[in-house]
Amino acid sequence: AELFEEQVRRNPEAVALRWQDQSVTYDQLNRRANRLAARLRREGAGPDRLVALLFHRGPEMLTAVMGVVKSGAAYVPVDPEYPEERIRFMLEDSRALILLTGPGVDAPDFYSGTVIPVDVSIPLTGEPAEENPSLVNRPQDLLYIIYTSGSTGQPKGAMIEHRNVVRLLFNDRMPFDFSAQDVWTLFHSYCFDFSVWEMYGALLYGGALVLVPRETARDTLAFRKLLIRERVSALNQTPGAFYHLVSADTRYDPLLQLRMVIFGGEALKPMLLQPFHSRYPDTRLVNMYGITETTVHVTWLDLTGDDMARPASNIGRPIPTTRVYILDRHLNPLPIGVPGEICVSGDGVCRGYLNNPELTGKRFVPSPFVPGERLYRSGDLGRFYPRGDIEYLGRIDSQVKIRGHRIELGEIESRLQLFEGIRQVVVLPGETSAGTTQLICWYVADREILRQQLEVFLGEALPSYMIPADFIQLDGIPLNSNGKVDTRQLPDRSRTAGESSGDETPLLKRIREIWEDVLGIEGIRPEDHFFALGGDSLSAVSVVSRLGDGFTFADLYQHPVLRQLAEVVSRKEKDSGRRDLLIRLAGHPEAPVNILCFPYGGGNGTIYRDLAEVVVDTSEEYAVWSVDLPGHNPGDSREPVGAGELARQIVQEAEQRIRGRIVLYGHCVGAALALETARLLEESGRSPEEVYLGAIVPPGNPGRLGPGHDPWKLVSDRNILGFLGRLGMASRGLESDYLENMIRMFRHDVRSFYQLFYELHRKQPGRLKTPVHCVVGQKDLMTRGGRIRYRLWNRYAERTRLTVISNARHYFMKTNTRELADLLTGSGKRRR
Repeated sequence: AELFEEQVRRNPEAVALRWQDQSVTYDQLNRRANRLAARLRREGAGPDRLVALLFHRGPEMLTAVMGVVKSGAAYVPVDPEYPEERIRFMLEDSRALILLTGPGVDAPDFYSGTVIPVDVSIPLTGEPAEENPSLVNRPQDLLYIIYTSGSTGQPKGAMIEHRNVVRLLFNDRMPFDFSAQDVWTLFHSYCFDFSVWEMYGALLYGGALVLVPRETARDTLAFRKLLIRERVSALNQTPGAFYHLVSADTRYDPLLQLRMVIFGGEALKPMLLQPFHSRYPDTRLVNMYGITETTVHVTWLDLTGDDMARPASNIGRPIPTTRVYILDRHLNPLPIGVPGEICVSGDGVCRGYLNNPELTGKRFVPSPFVPGERLYRSGDLGRFYPRGDIEYLGRIDSQVKIRGHRIELGEIESRLQLFEGIRQVVVLPGETSAGTTQLICWYVADREILRQQLEVFLGEALPSYMIPADFIQLDGIPLNSNGKVDTRQLPDRSRTAGESSGDETPLLKRIREIWEDVLGIEGIRPEDHFFALGGDSLSAVSVVSRLGDGFTFADLYQHPVLRQLAEVVSRKEKDSGRRDLLIRLAGHPEAPVNILCFPYGGGNGTIYRDLAEVVVDTSEEYAVWSVDLPGHNPGDSREPVGAGELARQIVQEAEQRIRGRIVLYGHCVGAALALETARLLEESGRSPEEVYLGAIVPPGNPGRLGPGHDPWKLVSDRNILGFLGRLGMASRGLESDYLENMIRMFRHDVRSFYQLFYELHRKQPGRLKTPVHCVVGQKDLMTRGGRIRYRLWNRYAERTRLTVISNARHYFMKTNTRELADLLTGSGKRRR
């Protein structure tokens, strides 16, 4: 109130509000607010007492806000268009002793407190009541309570104090040069906290505030005309609303006088600002991230051309008086680049939630960094850039989990924005008639784009489980009254399984019929996902075996959507080029740490699928890759390759495709290939961080064995299968063709294992500097005496250590997946 009155004294005849064809000066608004404040005090209003407001947009609304502020009470804004149940909850939960109403709004019948209508048509008389009332507030008194959506279904009231708002707009390092010459718009509902920035940014600096009619806010062309007519200089917008404005503003207009545009309320897609920035390079574009509970804004960033060339949402650095941390669930700080929860402390953190001490205690916690300070846990996901800015990654609680994979929808949206011609994207989960979850994408583009183009484009950077099952092109993304995406208005959100999506090719029909037979499901459509329909590793074996030449496990696991699989295989049949050796099973392609796994004898790269999901679920810092060994899949006509040559090819491909740090894991005879790969990586100057070798120790005296040693040469396939069964391999129900190929590859892999150690003994290339970590199962027949025999690895590495997994048998990478994942990610080290 004091700051507002200072502007009244400085320039009482300056315009404070504009509404349609009306103008209200600072003196007029102040006198009307004073009259209302006097009445409110007579009714018992004062510090930390609550007054509810029920107004449509107009000058009465601002009179009510400033009247409550000057009375010393706190206001609770309520939208008359809210459902009656929500209005009832807000009035009853706040226990507001007074309700102010505006023109055309009646007090609800259930409200039993004092009702005061506010009408600015009553002439001002100059009575003493129109003089400034005495100031009664302290900085820690309540200023307003805004209700936000709650996860329980009931809204929760965030209690904001005077000091929270004052330090937002006035501090010794204020990054904005607001002045009395600025013209602002009140575009947003006064129930949305962005309006706090708009109202007080104008009125506490002496600027003019243009109230935007609701129908104008929803009409982009009408709103653009208002901006020009009112010569607006400071515009505050949600990104969704501004994208519409960018689309409507097709050429430079010198009448548009925007000095700055400030974004907030939802994640910004900077690339969509490029057309506006190219037309109006002198307009300052600012991205701000904020939370109602921390008083509107938390961080800010002046956007540059470089920022607008990237799809990521950079939210910049903390505003003055605010501190931001990126923490894990135990409130430990996370390194640069690792996603975690955005937590906020400082003078913007509000008092808590009204009448909800339990939730307040969960979200507002003691800061582990500054004694006596509180920390607000936002529930938002972010990570630090090396230079100190923060990337906003979306809501933690809005992560979607599909087929065991945690998915950030914003990552998919950001990737699609790189596709030429796409202007807006929304990706959300939907449900099929079978009750499974799938991703749906809605997009706006300046031309028609085929879904196949988008699927291929996404597949170049994202794993298959992150590719939406459906793409729907729209003329525009629907918005709600706050300018955010109105998800309820998005069309066709629940397309069901069984719908046709175009003519079937003979290849697609063949795959579909095999899926339907193996899974026992009729009406499978091209957009359906094999594993979402109930497919597992056993049924995958049946599918690949029946499809025959040209199909592999890698194809099915990397392209589990029916249409994608048919298209990939069709392209592969036309292209006889070299296949990739490395499969990314889970995790982001830019992950800081990459675990590269080597299959056991006779196995293929997809055996690590479960481990990959658990690793990524344990820590988003990791991506998991596996080696797709040539010839190890039914339908893979490539000849198997020896460990030495294969390691060379793996290192060459890893240099091209894996960017972060590397950890190696080899299981059983796959340890030989992992060891040789580690040696070649060291020689190339890209040493792995650690090498984990599971369920195996090296041969005791490889020199005696000689080249070509084969311990299984005289053993029948049946006996080999029986031996593997005693180790724990399940083979019942597998197709005979698959078993035959698996045993053939098992024999090859064992020979390759012994051949490599013979070559190492003969050439003596020196020991690895990378630590080797031997992992054995307590009940594994292959590694009996492993607590002593693991030291044989000392011949090949300067540092070795051992971990024994309790009660684990040979194939513990399948049966003890969590323990192995914890070990590979470091979680297990912390627990031991």
